[in-house]
Amino acid sequence: MKLFFIFLMLFSSYIPTNILQCDFKNIGIGIRGSKQFKTEGINVGNTDKEASFYVSSTKVSYPEKLLDGDEMKSSNSVSVLDYVKIIEGKEAEAYHFYENNWAKFRRYALANGFISGFRMMRAEGDEYDLILETMYDNKEQLNAIEEHFKEWFSQNPTPDLLNDLKPNAFRQNVKNETVYNYVNFSKVNSQNQNCISENHRAFDFWLGDWEVYNKKGQHIGSNSIDLIQNSCGIQENWVSKDSGAGTSYNFYDAKTQKWYQSWISNSGNALLLSGGYHDGKMEMQSQLIEGKIDRIKWIPQEDNSVLQIWEISTDKGETWQETFWGKYIKNGG
Repeated sequence: MKLFFIFLMLFSSYIPTNILQCDFKNIGIGIRGSKQFKTEGINVGNTDKEASFYVSSTKVSYPEKLLDGDEMKSSNSVSVLDYVKIIEGKEAEAYHFYENNWAKFRRYALANGFISGFRMMRAEGDEYDLILETMYDNKEQLNAIEEHFKEWFSQNPTPDLLNDLKPNAFRQNVKNETVYNYVNFSKVNSQNQNCISENHRAFDFWLGDWEVYNKKGQHIGSNSIDLIQNSCGIQENWVSKDSGAGTSYNFYDAKTQKWYQSWISNSGNALLLSGGYHDGKMEMQSQLIEGKIDRIKWIPQEDNSVLQIWEISTDKGETWQETFWGKYIKNGG
């Protein structure tokens, strides 16, 4: 999916965010079923063209229903969200850009059943101005989008711009995230309502099926990361090339306001970590045990890969030595 995500970075690019209490406007929405794109023409800025955006200024709780007149039925669904900052008030250029590139491909994909829906949302905040969401029925549909995009891109290789300004002059890709096991919050139970905060969702960037490589580009193992316990925890299942294996359970405790990991390997090695998400990475470390502290960092990258770096300290955290470095590449990515 490399070409597709390069396209996303150019046409739309990680830190999970809490948009549950966010005021935003639906600028455009595509819905599977009717296979139509709801539009309502509005003038944007000084453009001499009309951008076909649907605008709703009502305050909503995220997410809304994603299927027209129906419930979101699939617990295996996936949503990919991109967060965009408009630079220096150049809304006309940004709206034209996304309507005629990002949305254009998604209308094509929606009409052919390659995605289950999409929408553009205007956020009212300082960090970003637009939220671009693409919805998939499952991970298989997400992984297949690359081939569909290649075919479309061969017929649309040049972005449609409003004027001479290049994309980097009017928009900045702030962050993106992939949300698995998307559910309709109108039917969610009280337990799940306890696990929807920004902190609870801070480790979602690790979700998925991954192949892991060392600094030399050698394949060293595979890892499958899934939500468990009604999305309140994350389970990791690791298998290395040398037959090593392990499982970890990860969760956020609102009482202590910390993330925790409990790890056990197939050789009996155990690890207990705690920490949290800050400065663009998840970082957890152990207590001082037998003169050693373990520290692990998970760092999301712009190309949607994740770096995992494991370090140890034998001088109470004064200095650290790297013991593991792995780059996670998502299967199909």
